[in-house]
Amino acid sequence: MKPFPSRVDTDLVIRNLIYSVLYASMILAFFSYLLWPLILKFKSQYVQERREKIIYTEIKKNYDASVQRLGDFVINNSPSFTKLNNQKAFDEMQALVKEYLQVKSLKRIAESTQEDDQTRSVTYAFVAETKQVEKIWQLMDRLTSLQASAVIKPPVRIQRASMRSSTYEIAFSLELRYSTYQTPAHLQAILAQSSSKHEKSANTDSSAESTQSQNPIQPKATESNEHSTNSAESSSAR
Repeated sequence: MKPFPSRVDTDLVIRNLIYSVLYASMILAFFSYLLWPLILKFKSQYVQERREKIIYTEIKKNYDASVQRLGDFVINNSPSFTKLNNQKAFDEMQALVKEYLQVKSLKRIAESTQEDDQTRSVTYAFVAETKQVEKIWQLMDRLTSLQASAVIKPPVRIQRASMRSSTYEIAFSLELRYSTYQTPAHLQAILAQSSSKHEKSANTDSSAESTQSQNPIQPKATESNEHSTNSAESSSAR
């Protein structure tokens, strides 16, 4: 066993202490001036990205919900939009009137644009003849099924062509309404996408219904099988 040294080398201890202090100072300086700012910067960026991601997720959810509501609104009101956007409404309306009445004259008497609801109204004055007064009421009923926004405006004047004539002369005004709204390109893409999704869903439902109708559930033959088994057992017993 070596004896414990009675004399300590103070110079060596002081030198090691100085080196230790310098080494610790260098590590502390590196951490304080280089590493710590990077940690703070990374933390700030992480918090900012996290906040932006939360905001984006919320905005995206609201946007998707708005697109879904818009698509549902357009699909549920597609008959009305089709009527307002029908550019052949006048020809269809004129053909329908001629189907019920004999048109004597037709004039375009008024046209106006409603900026609030972005529509344009055109009013036509008809003078027609018929031998059956109920034709005008049948025409009014058929206007509701026309692929156009058309309505007969009062008053409707009905009188005989002459005292002894069986022909009635009918004068009335008919208003057609068109849409002046120009759908933006990005909105058209959204509506087209919503419409395609709705059509796919409808086709899927119809396919499932047709499959069920073609493959009805066969009734179980349990009772008939049991009856056959009992008959066979009684025959063998005899």
